Amino acid sequence: MENTENKSEPNQEGNQGPGRPSKYGSISLYQVEVLSRLGLTDPQMAEALGICDRTFNRYKKQREFWQALKRGKRISDGEVERALFHRAIGYSHPETIIMQYRGKVIREEVMKHYPPDTAAAFIWLKNRQPKKWRDKQEISGDFKTESKINLSNATPEQIAVIRQLAYGKRANADADIEG
Repeated sequence: MENTENKSEPNQEGNQGPGRPSKYGSISLYQVEVLSRLGLTDPQMAEALGICDRTFNRYKKQREFWQALKRGKRISDGEVERALFHRAIGYSHPETIIMQYRGKVIREEVMKHYPPDTAAAFIWLKNRQPKKWRDKQEISGDFKTESKINLSNATPEQIAVIRQLAYGKRANADADIEG
């Protein structure tokens, strides 16, 4: 006869049998979604929910809990994506500036402009077109790695400087090579 005392499956509340009752039923899935939307890490969310990391990871196996996490992340990822896109192409927005002139406070509406940001554009392109914009390009084919340089017209001094450069003996020997 098989012993089944400690082999119980988790129930809807996340309980696995004897022990302390699960807090799963008392956790608001809306709160999980909001915490996820705010960009908190799993340990930060666990702390905010009053549970340990291990319990949080166990709750992630519950479908509703996992879906609440994903909804929150999807919303915040979309907001970041839009912000990155606007930084990449540049954008303008109205802004109120407050000044003082002869003791009077003056408020004026102006249009503030942010020019395109090349770093943001690069990040956007790397993520949208990774094969074309990744840092490492894959190049295939047979390439010859030997190069021959014709030094028949070089002076003995130039050849000496080239040798020194090739063997790393002079840091600024390239300044000595003329024409």
